[in-house]
Amino acid sequence: MPETALVRDGGPIVIAFLVAQGAVSERKTDGRFEIVSDVARAYIATLAEHVDSGVPLYEGWDRAVPAGSVEGVALNGPYLTLKIEERRFSGSKSVPTREVRIVQAAIKARFALGYGDRFLVRWDAKARCFQPVGGHVRNSDTDTERAMRREIEEEIPDVVSGEEFTISRVGAGVTAQVSRTTSALTQYDMEFFSVTFGARSPRLTQIDRWVKRQEMLNGRTRDGEAINVLGMARSQPDFDSFLNRLPYSFPTSLKPSRQLILRRIYESILLISGLAGIATVVSMLHGVLRG
Repeated sequence: MPETALVRDGGPIVIAFLVAQGAVSERKTDGRFEIVSDVARAYIATLAEHVDSGVPLYEGWDRAVPAGSVEGVALNGPYLTLKIEERRFSGSKSVPTREVRIVQAAIKARFALGYGDRFLVRWDAKARCFQPVGGHVRNSDTDTERAMRREIEEEIPDVVSGEEFTISRVGAGVTAQVSRTTSALTQYDMEFFSVTFGARSPRLTQIDRWVKRQEMLNGRTRDGEAINVLGMARSQPDFDSFLNRLPYSFPTSLKPSRQLILRRIYESILLISGLAGIATVVSMLHGVLRG
């Protein structure tokens, strides 16, 4: 299919698509559409060849390849959507293309042996970040409290197995951001709940992590992985005070998990190594100065 035929016969949807991409513009003299340049003509010719061949232009729509892992690869659908939405979101009148209702649990625990207060987050492989326990409100959920209970039972079943737990609404908010799973600018209507469990120590999985208050405030773990608490933070005038005021989810202090202990050992080794390195540099500088 010649590129001129694609423009001439493509219909209003195709024309609107090409206009949005800047490859075609409307002439003021007669209202007809024309290709803006030779480069645009070559681009449209490539699109026309793809139409004729039946070969999909973009891949990754099923999120088999996360957008964040293929930066620079233009033929990844979610990555293309992400870049389009980031550009659109930079404008002052950006309108979200989708709206979802979300519930999240603010689970807080006090740990023994000087490990202090920690907050529970889980790794979301599709979103490529840690997030509080929670998820979408389904049509089958009678209300947001039912949705929150279902999410807790689904995501951390070992914590609630055979245990009664209570939830209390502690906040709500509406925020717009580019979705880390669909890459579309999304309006999130969010509700947040504190949770009180029984006395049994929780058994968590490899994707669960207890993070410090400062990590929650920074939106990143100490090793640089993202923690998506943007909605929770925006719902509060003072996120730091909100985290401090949250009630503990367990009646007694928890024993540090093996993961927490190993992480502290690792951080201590890094600190000692760093101090040793500084000492070596200082010693070298003294030697230079004396020389």
